[in-house]
Amino acid sequence: MDFKGLIKRILPRWTQLNLIITAMSVVSAIIVYLTQNVLPAGLDLLQLTVVAFLNMVFLLYWALWYIIAVPPIVAGLYFSKENQGYYILAVQNVIAVVVLYALKIAFRFDLTPIIG
Repeated sequence: MDFKGLIKRILPRWTQLNLIITAMSVVSAIIVYLTQNVLPAGLDLLQLTVVAFLNMVFLLYWALWYIIAVPPIVAGLYFSKENQGYYILAVQNVIAVVVLYALKIAFRFDLTPIIG
């Protein structure tokens, strides 16, 4: 199998992974907001157990979004010349990056509420 064929096989799963990470980031941001602003005293155990993994994913995605999201965007646009279905994958990845930046703007690009 050539490199082009390999990328074509991986691209839908990579996009799906990117969308899952984006959804987990949104859930993490909501839980962090709730535990720090709405219910600051009652969810300490929840914040330590459930959110620890989500925060790790959110921080990883926050820092390395260009490695996770840019290759499927570029590949989707490249392969969309042959098949229009790949254009949809590129758009989904762009939307995931826009959602990430909306979260960054909501947190004012500050990682301290997420870290602890």
